[in-house]
Amino acid sequence: MASTPNYSTLAAWPLAICRTLNSENIDPDPLLSEAGLNYSEFETNPDGRIPIEKMTQFWQEVETSSKNPAFALKVGKFVQPMHFRALGLLMITSKNMFEAMESLEKYHALVSNTVDIRIIQKVDRIGFVIDPLPGVPIHPMSIDAFFATLLILSQQLTDQLDLL
Repeated sequence: MASTPNYSTLAAWPLAICRTLNSENIDPDPLLSEAGLNYSEFETNPDGRIPIEKMTQFWQEVETSSKNPAFALKVGKFVQPMHFRALGLLMITSKNMFEAMESLEKYHALVSNTVDIRIIQKVDRIGFVIDPLPGVPIHPMSIDAFFATLLILSQQLTDQLDLL
């Protein structure tokens, strides 16, 4: 009998979301409580995993409370490469941006195992595609937050790396 996969995301994500909420003068505690999450649990264990159902509920609470459908775009400002743990280290030690993106494509499940990520390479640009896994509940804000984080991380990395 095959077991059902445990879909989850890194506990560092709700930490960044809570920091963003605080910067907007929104108390994250009631939102976390509604989603069945406890700040102290993932604050003490940012390497831990959050079940995707709870994370999706948290995003829904964030969207409702912020009244801002673009709120997730602000989350990238509160994420650092080390929030991605080993993957973040791989990325910041890459010799160029493409190598950093390849690491993200290959090891993205360390951050979240709810999507497939692939690189699309063109002559003059590199693109990213995020494909949510069928039947896995993912809030659209999580995708926005990921791309906002990727943009800021790319800016940080390109200050340190060659582009190609």
